[in-house]
Amino acid sequence: YEKFAPQFNPVKFNAAEWVAIAKNAGMKYIVITSKHHDGFSMFDSKVSDYTAAKSTPYKKDPLKELSRECKKAGIKFCVYHSIMDWHHPAQMKSAKGEYNSSRMAADRKDEYVKYMKGQLRELIENYDPAVLWFDGEWCDWWTEPDAQDLGGAHLEVPGRHNRQRHPQPTTCSSRHPAIPDRDAHSLGVRALRTPSIGEVAGAVVESMRVFPSQATCEGAAGQT
Repeated sequence: YEKFAPQFNPVKFNAAEWVAIAKNAGMKYIVITSKHHDGFSMFDSKVSDYTAAKSTPYKKDPLKELSRECKKAGIKFCVYHSIMDWHHPAQMKSAKGEYNSSRMAADRKDEYVKYMKGQLRELIENYDPAVLWFDGEWCDWWTEPDAQDLGGAHLEVPGRHNRQRHPQPTTCSSRHPAIPDRDAHSLGVRALRTPSIGEVAGAVVESMRVFPSQATCEGAAGQT
């Protein structure tokens, strides 16, 4: 995927137009990819140069523009973020020669997790997302304790203690609805068991109560 970064130059991108179209269609929130499995970040990051702002002719931060326009229009801005990262040197192909799932290099997991937390902290502090939607959490090296620790990393972001002034983002994974309390499933951990229909229904109802415009993360409007 690295060869495509020099070709990325969306000169016709207009965040205000995107948001206006979404609002006119009745959408209440937008989910956009901040980083997919390939490791390319669609936002300006201090911990990575592999970004839209630094590695492309575009040289801009599309997420910043979209976040700003969403706030102006009263639409909730949300991001999808991958746990797995093929570009980071700590990860490599699996024994089968495949990147999905990736394999973690020996003694480099802490290095990668620190990097990932750094990017997530940037997203929360600089873009104020209403939802963090995690994916790529099925790697063998990603565990339930990792997910719980990641939840703690969100809570430790400076200035996020006043919930009215700095609302905490809801977290969820690609396989499960947005569950407001940060349990293992909502933090991007591999499913240890399949939830029952009742559990899923209850989570959906609860997420609607806490975040009315978002019944479930599946099929989120505006994801790219």
